[in-house]
Amino acid sequence: MALFKRFRFYLALAVCLTLLLLGAGGQFRLISFMDKLRRASPAEHRTRIYAWSLRWAERLMSVFSDIINFSMAYRLPVRKDQAPPPAIVVVNHRSTFDLMIVYSALWRMGYCKVRSVAKVETGRVPVIGRGAIEVGAALVSRSRDPADLERIRLCALGAAEDGACVLIFPEGTTYGDAVFQTRSSIAYRNVLPPRFGGVRTLCQALPDYPVLSLTVDWLDIIGAYDTTRLYSLVGKEMIVEAEYLADVAGRPVEQWLTEEWLRKDQRLTRT
Repeated sequence: MALFKRFRFYLALAVCLTLLLLGAGGQFRLISFMDKLRRASPAEHRTRIYAWSLRWAERLMSVFSDIINFSMAYRLPVRKDQAPPPAIVVVNHRSTFDLMIVYSALWRMGYCKVRSVAKVETGRVPVIGRGAIEVGAALVSRSRDPADLERIRLCALGAAEDGACVLIFPEGTTYGDAVFQTRSSIAYRNVLPPRFGGVRTLCQALPDYPVLSLTVDWLDIIGAYDTTRLYSLVGKEMIVEAEYLADVAGRPVEQWLTEEWLRKDQRLTRT
């Protein structure tokens, strides 16, 4: 049974990598070529790359899920009267798989422009990295370098011009056993303590943006902390919940973000 699960996972991974490199990569090159031919403005080009990245996240998520018999339950706010407002998006971070999950959820909510705060290594990932650079993502070293906060600030200012969301994982790294043991506290059991600098910078640069909190609930899935261990997703289900936070304005980031992470931890503990 374990061997069959691994086979399905590696089959799904191979199919998705092929689609990423040939399908998404080919479309990216076509968009870039046509925009240069048309002499599209940088803003017009970014608009197309934003939509390209979200659409492909949803497609790859769908293909991957079908092959490994994996299901996602989305519990998302519905806004039938208008498009969702650009927001600062905060998410708990369990695995490298989270980015595709979150992009898929945001696309389902009606968002078509998202920038991310991501580790600098993301910029070197084929196709994905180039797309992140093109839309002005903040690629940070995560070494408490003051330059990282400036990169986040510039990312936020560019997002405001484009009407784009900014996505950040406040924990700063994935939730692995070794990391959890070194950074956990008695207050948390299922998340890492959030770091405040990046979120504070976003809130200062985007004072009119609401905060959208996404909770990725892995339920009974264990061990899937990196790409090589995602075979434990085979035949499983995951839940993604989203909620706009109503009590953020005028409050210190340290206060409301700590409260929100405690709420996430309690939610994950119950499930």
